[in-house]
Amino acid sequence: NKKGLLLVFSSLFVHFSFILPVGLLILFLVIKLPRKILYIAFLFSLSISTLNIESIRVFMESNLPDFLFYRVEGYLGDGYVEIISEAKETVNWYVRYYSDLLNWFISIMISIIYFKNKSNIWRDKIFSDLFRFTLLFLALGNIMSLLPSGVRYLIISQLFAITLLIYYNVKYSYIIFRKGLIYLSPLLIVYIIISIRISLTSISFLTIFGNPIVSLLFDIIK
Repeated sequence: NKKGLLLVFSSLFVHFSFILPVGLLILFLVIKLPRKILYIAFLFSLSISTLNIESIRVFMESNLPDFLFYRVEGYLGDGYVEIISEAKETVNWYVRYYSDLLNWFISIMISIIYFKNKSNIWRDKIFSDLFRFTLLFLALGNIMSLLPSGVRYLIISQLFAITLLIYYNVKYSYIIFRKGLIYLSPLLIVYIIISIRISLTSISFLTIFGNPIVSLLFDIIK
């Protein structure tokens, strides 16, 4: 879908960090990884708890173009890492852990689809491709969330996962899946409540009416 690819590449004009998801999509289209490998990679990403930021910074410095490393370097510097760590310590406990609720909800529901499925769902190319790409993106998001400001990738991958679950629920929705939704719905409800609570502390005019033109006008006024 050429129009879809153009839309994907246009995200690079929103923020340079979208180069990683775009690169991931290209990798997905070029290398047809099977579901089993992607699911194992997804599970493995859940088991990772820390990353050596200094090693990652050295690797990026050696391999990234100068113009791109210049933008990334600020997120991996010791000062920025310390600021993010201190900020996490000052927030309420539920702010630090509430995103885990959505992660566990998604992980369990995706596992139900993976293990309790009927062969016909994998003949649905749209669903099969979305399922495999979502696993790949979630694996990346889980790992990147361990880096300062890397949680943005996890949030985007979770949006893909929610889309996948909605698609499955509308088109297939076998009994075991519906039961999973019922039993795990408290996790999702608590996550939504906390998300609303957090958003109320940061909502502003730009939150509702923000767009590139309005943002530019605000910058000019300042």
